[in-house]
Amino acid sequence: MALNKSLRTVYLTLLAVVAVLVIAVGSVFAYPLAGIILTLCLIGLLAAANWRPLMSAVLFVVAFVVAIIHPELTSLIDILLAPIMCLVVACRLPIIHTVWFVPVITVLGLFDTNQSAWITDPVAVSVWVVVLLLAVLVGRIVRQREQVRAQMAENYRRRRAELARALHDSVAASLTNVIVRAEVLGLKQAGGDPEKELQLRAIIEDSRRSMGQVRELIRVLESSDTESLEREFTPAEAVFSDEYRRLSSHGFDVRANTAPSVVLTTDARALVEDFVREVATNIIKYAPAGSAVIIHHVVHDGHYLLEITNDTDPVPEHTDQDMSTHRGLRDLSERAAHLGGRLEAGARIGQWTTVLELPA
Repeated sequence: MALNKSLRTVYLTLLAVVAVLVIAVGSVFAYPLAGIILTLCLIGLLAAANWRPLMSAVLFVVAFVVAIIHPELTSLIDILLAPIMCLVVACRLPIIHTVWFVPVITVLGLFDTNQSAWITDPVAVSVWVVVLLLAVLVGRIVRQREQVRAQMAENYRRRRAELARALHDSVAASLTNVIVRAEVLGLKQAGGDPEKELQLRAIIEDSRRSMGQVRELIRVLESSDTESLEREFTPAEAVFSDEYRRLSSHGFDVRANTAPSVVLTTDARALVEDFVREVATNIIKYAPAGSAVIIHHVVHDGHYLLEITNDTDPVPEHTDQDMSTHRGLRDLSERAAHLGGRLEAGARIGQWTTVLELPA
């Protein structure tokens, strides 16, 4: 059972610190060079156990025997490294290897190199055995924890694959049908009503854009690298331009001031892009055709403020139940709060205003 990246980094860092201390202390107190090399070998085997645990365990026993045979090369640190290897063996290898490794280390650790005899003091024997057993217990706990984590990751990966298949079989297929049928209708309308042709082109463009987003979502869901997965974003300026054109193609009068130069984190930038898309979609669904859409950007007191205002239809043709999932703005609001910002939306005398504010 391999350790996860964070635990492995901490473990190797601690071993590196110990190795530096061994070299420093050995140099100051004129410790035998062969003894320093032996200790560094034991530390190196502990590090190598991350990748070759069984081989490292066997070589550790050999090095430990050498330390026992040559007491002039043995230091307290060599003895203290033995419980750490017991912990690693219990964590990284099946229980059968713990069964043979721990008793061997227990016996070797009870040999008094100075007296060339076995330690028989009950207290000393008990302490040594308890220390090794505690190391094994900690190792098994870590192993079980990592097994649970690996199982959860596998379940998560399997669920993502299922969602990707569902998206492909349902949403992607439906969007493809919409695009094909709209293109067929466009061919039939060629040279006919210009307004219908314009609306069909808008439907095709929106469907193709949605299809691209579905493909990206499927790619993300099918990605096997859950730790370093990164999202590539369209430049914010391009997103604004696309949504402005989309609103205009649906007959809205878009009025926007020039977006200020502002530096946002990757997550904040993504939120702004998703916010503009979501609000534009809501305007197309609910606002009266041909009405004005006012988009205002401002940077003030270290905050970036994006405000989008549109007219409201006094007698809407659709209700929330008809065309809403009730998730869009709510999810965006949660993301804004997580980034230290806010999202507000509400009616103001015949108009609907949606505001996104983020730290800049």
